[in-house]
Amino acid sequence: MSLLINRTQLIESLCVFLREAIPDFVIVRPYHGELDRYSKKIQLKEETFPVTVNLATPFALVISKDRKRLENSGPSLKFRHDISIYVGVANRHDFANQNVPTIFDLLTRCTDALHGKVFFKGAGALNVESDGDYLITTDLFTVYDQKYYQLEIGR
Repeated sequence: MSLLINRTQLIESLCVFLREAIPDFVIVRPYHGELDRYSKKIQLKEETFPVTVNLATPFALVISKDRKRLENSGPSLKFRHDISIYVGVANRHDFANQNVPTIFDLLTRCTDALHGKVFFKGAGALNVESDGDYLITTDLFTVYDQKYYQLEIGR
């Protein structure tokens, strides 16, 4: 069994594409996320997470989560590849501000830029599954998780 789509190449392509499509992001990079929501919340509060993003906001962190085989019979190899983009902005601690937070504009721009894009032959279009699941607000930033998937074939 071999997969036609290399995860490393896909993540690199997504990062390059996001850097060009949304230049407002100060940092766009691959990120090795934790497995469950509780672990993510704990990690986002630790000192290592701010170091990871260099306290640069707004940021987008690209995560390859899961690649499940969809067809379990015969020689057919078809996979669903789940991908997340963590989008974060600085927490300004401005409780008097009544403007809509800028993160929602960034989430919309990410969805507009990524949904329907095909990055490799043998992969389907990138599909949005969730345009932004709130993860956490810390002293430093607020982070949302955008969830995408693409169908991939193997040989």
